[in-house]
Amino acid sequence: MVEGRDARNAKETCCSSFRERKGDSARNSVSSPKQKIDVDCHACNCVHNDDRKCCADQIGIGGGHACECRETECTSFCCK
Repeated sequence: MVEGRDARNAKETCCSSFRERKGDSARNSVSSPKQKIDVDCHACNCVHNDDRKCCADQIGIGGGHACECRETECTSFCCK
């Protein structure tokens, strides 16, 4: 879930579904990537937002050292 209803740049967005990794949690998936992503998006000013769904070909979420959702951002955000 990408938040940032009034965002004008990536730093004003965040991944509200972010959960801090605990202990020895796996870092990589062992399954094949999905062909179609399904991400809710409330960043209304993003060109990739199509009726509150992200329609970008790829999504990047920044915040490699984040401990909470406000320390993340949608790096795919592109203002209309």
